[in-house]
Amino acid sequence: MTIPIDDFIDDDFVKSQDLSVVILKNINKNEDIKKKCFNLVKKNMFAMYKRSCFGWEDSEKLKEMSLTPLVYVCLLHEQSKELVAFTSLEDTEEDNVPCLYMYELQVCLKYRAHKLGSWLTYQAAVLAHEYFQKDYIFLTVFSENKKAMSFYKKFGFKRHTSSPAAIRKLRSGRIIEPDYYIFYSSVATITRRSKDILTKDLDSATGTISGA
Repeated sequence: MTIPIDDFIDDDFVKSQDLSVVILKNINKNEDIKKKCFNLVKKNMFAMYKRSCFGWEDSEKLKEMSLTPLVYVCLLHEQSKELVAFTSLEDTEEDNVPCLYMYELQVCLKYRAHKLGSWLTYQAAVLAHEYFQKDYIFLTVFSENKKAMSFYKKFGFKRHTSSPAAIRKLRSGRIIEPDYYIFYSSVATITRRSKDILTKDLDSATGTISGA
């Protein structure tokens, strides 16, 4: 018998903040939450997308977010049903490595520093290991998003060999960076570090953390 994906989520941490967990294996079956997720991504990431090689088109981003392989783990306020944070995940391969790809990790402004990004990252690792049976998590992060990169590095994320590399072009030694990097970390490392991170105040970077 297949164990429901919801059974792998430990929601005690978020319940203590009056939040509930909603897991959607097909975001298109809940247009209200899909719209809220899209609006949060646009609010957090629009400027970075516009400055990057990706650009921003509402229709294209919504199309990407509607892909049926994506699993959404969403945090909603118990009373208001406001979406406060979410991550979207895909069971896939990156550079021939079976992995869980984290497409988005978003937290709304007023809930930053509540460790929700850390909790979602930990739950992604739990799902990768227990449900999807994957050993690695990959993601894409904008090179200008230094807070996001710092956040991910605390979980052991680093540049993968398939990632665009920083290019040293100027005689001054200044490094010209690509628009984005591909990061990865092992599920074991994320799980181990999460236990320390979730007991410390290390989540101030969360909120503008996204894969393209």
